[in-house]
Amino acid sequence: NGNFESTTWWAGSNVSGFTVSSNVASFTPTAQYGALIQFLTEKPFKANHVCMALADMKADSTLNNCQLTLSDNVRFTKAATVTLNTNWQQVKLFLKESNISNDSNHTIAFRTTLADSWGKMYVANVNIIDLTQMFGSTIADYIYTIETATPGAGVAWFRKLFPKVYYAYTAGS
Repeated sequence: NGNFESTTWWAGSNVSGFTVSSNVASFTPTAQYGALIQFLTEKPFKANHVCMALADMKADSTLNNCQLTLSDNVRFTKAATVTLNTNWQQVKLFLKESNISNDSNHTIAFRTTLADSWGKMYVANVNIIDLTQMFGSTIADYIYTIETATPGAGVAWFRKLFPKVYYAYTAGS
């Protein structure tokens, strides 16, 4: 989970002004696909497991085509694309893949796909939760199904049990 002050994040060559203050990361993409990336050395994505990624994001002005992406950097990349503005919003991405590679680092990234318009982006409260490990496959698949059918319903179900915005990482749990 993304505690920016204790985790290694990489600001790509198309990023300027990467800073962290009070566990909020800020950066400015300077070209298309300018990204803030974390290489997840524990490789959290497992075949047929449901993972939920949540992050709070905002920008200094309205920015279209901003993304939260998850990838194994070999077989899949999945993205949630949103328009950011000056208000914090929770961005969510559910992942369930059957063919996941452990041959390279898994990553979580925040980026813009815009080719000609950039502004400062902010990210906080990053969580990647393996719902299958947490609840078992029956409940995890249920959460995934209701989220797929009605965006936000899976997160709402989870928040009834776990209302905090951010949960600190605890190894193996």
